Amino acid sequence: MFGIWLELAGLPALHGAAVDSAAGALGLLGASGAGKSTLAAAFLRRGHCLLTDDLIPLEGDRPPWIVQPGVPFAKFWPDSGNFFWPDFERFEKVHDRGEKRKTSAAGGRELFARRPRPLRALYVLARGGDCGAPTLEALPPAQALLTLMGMRLAAEIVDILDPASHGLRALAALVEMTPVKLLRYASGLEALDDVSALVLADCGIDA
Repeated sequence: MFGIWLELAGLPALHGAAVDSAAGALGLLGASGAGKSTLAAAFLRRGHCLLTDDLIPLEGDRPPWIVQPGVPFAKFWPDSGNFFWPDFERFEKVHDRGEKRKTSAAGGRELFARRPRPLRALYVLARGGDCGAPTLEALPPAQALLTLMGMRLAAEIVDILDPASHGLRALAALVEMTPVKLLRYASGLEALDDVSALVLADCGIDA
C-alpha cells in the first residue's frame, strides 16, 4: 500500500534495497528472492549504511534524484543472517510463524542512514549458477527503462488508478542520466565480498 501511495504521489517506488556510500545511494534491484538484502548486508559488513530495504522511493524530476531513508531495519532469513551476524538469534522475529528476523544495529554500530542521499547508480541483480567472477553490463536507456518498469511496486494497480502517473515519466528521465547496470554473480554467500567490491570500484570507491 505504501508503494501505491508513493507512485500516486509522483514518486517512483522500485523493488530494491539502497546502500549509502561516499558516492551517494547505490540501488540494488531485483524480484523477491534475488538477494537484495543479502548483498546489502555485504556492504554493511564493509562499514557502509543501509538507506532502505525492499523499497526505494525516488524523489525529483531531474538529477540528482534523492533516495529517502526508510524504516531502520532489514529482514533476513537465518542462512544469510547467521553469516553476517554471530548474534543473529538475538534479533526480533518478523512474526512468530517464521524464522525471518529484523536486524537493527550490530557491534554497537548503527547500520542505517538517517539522511536522504542522491542516487548514484542502480544495479539489477542477476544471481545464479557458477558464472565465475562477477560482471557488470551497462544497460542502454531503452532497455533500462523497460527493466525499471518491471521493478515498480504495484505498477498495474497504479496505472489503472492513474494512467497519467508521473512515476513513469520520472523513470524515463532517470535512465537518461543515471547508470543502470546488470550485475551478474554466482550464488553463494562467499561470493558477496567480491560482488560488493566490484560495485564500489564501479563508483570509484576504494573497497
